[in-house]
Amino acid sequence: MNIQHWMTRKPEVVEPEDSALDALERMTEGGFRHLPVVNKQGAPIGIVSIDDLRAALPFDLGVETPLPESARIVARHYRIAEVMTYLPVTVRSTTSLEDAVTQLEGRRIGCLPVIDRNGVLVGIFTEVDALRALAHLLAGGDDSRALPHPPARNERARVLTQLVSELRAERDRLAEALGESRRGVIRPADQPAARVNALAGSAAALAEGGLAEFAGWRMRELARALDDADTGQLGRCSTCGRDIPVARMHVLPSTRHCLRCARALDRPTATP
Repeated sequence: MNIQHWMTRKPEVVEPEDSALDALERMTEGGFRHLPVVNKQGAPIGIVSIDDLRAALPFDLGVETPLPESARIVARHYRIAEVMTYLPVTVRSTTSLEDAVTQLEGRRIGCLPVIDRNGVLVGIFTEVDALRALAHLLAGGDDSRALPHPPARNERARVLTQLVSELRAERDRLAEALGESRRGVIRPADQPAARVNALAGSAAALAEGGLAEFAGWRMRELARALDDADTGQLGRCSTCGRDIPVARMHVLPSTRHCLRCARALDRPTATP
């Protein structure tokens, strides 16, 4: 069984130059939590989630809570390119249900953009879609193997380790795409054509519309976060000493302030 039976087809999308307010309003209207970010050709180049917006914007928000005008003004000034996760992991519609669910669980992500053979977005497979599939299988009486629950102890250390792994992978993808966008894609003899095409697509996406500037900013954020991880500073608020939520560090990797302290300090972007 593959995910084409369960994915959401033709999902709502945003573009990197759109405002965070645009994303939030589309989530509110559609009642969903993730939006693929696409380029002019319709290829996914990022993901923005309600958790990303909640972690980045300096006020409380939810998909069912109207924003006051003062908050709407602030949200309008944040671009999607400033808060999205770049170059998300994608799958094809022929990906098996088991493989897709394994990726969601193993990477601790909420969705997978689904692309066609040309790299164009055709759907999105979310954790809600996975639950619908599970309900169907259970109703049909099919056997299933339960995934083990992670141990409660050392959960913070485990999720930080996972976060560092994800930030490092995003940094590597961005570095490769940025490098290729500057010099063009050169195919080594031992490099598969599919790999070269993927690099070319990512490089073109970043080169388009000045997105490389934001990607360079994201690279610096990732580098600072990984330096903090190496020195044991990642994830601890430098003001109050409390743990910074992992969702906040996904969207603002190098932040050294929890949201409450960032608000108190009147630093909406919470950069060091």
